[in-house]
Amino acid sequence: MMKIDKKKLSLEIPLPETFTKVNADDVEDIGRKLDKGNSELREINTTLSGVAQETHNLNIIMSSFVVDQRDFNKEMRGHNQRMDEHNQRMDEHNQRMDEHNQRMDEHNQRMDTHNQHLERILEKLAEK
Repeated sequence: MMKIDKKKLSLEIPLPETFTKVNADDVEDIGRKLDKGNSELREINTTLSGVAQETHNLNIIMSSFVVDQRDFNKEMRGHNQRMDEHNQRMDEHNQRMDEHNQRMDEHNQRMDTHNQHLERILEKLAEK
């Protein structure tokens, strides 16, 4: 079996302020802490790999959606063009109907006048 020498280190490791500096008593303690840090970094890396894969999957789904949306927009442009043509024909139809209704109003006025004449004739005949 191999013997592990324990030595007290007096080195100062510069770390950013966001890290807490912990005084280590020996090489074994520093190794354990570095191993733990490496393990944490591996877990973070694994998590980030999963996030990257999910982001890739979402990009594929969104790309498919964009294609579907473009196709739908083309269909809607065609539909809108047909509706514009239909609305133009309906406007023309409504204009003809307005003209027809105006002629019918004029006809009804003449019929009202005619009915009034007939009523007067009937009244005169009833008086005799």
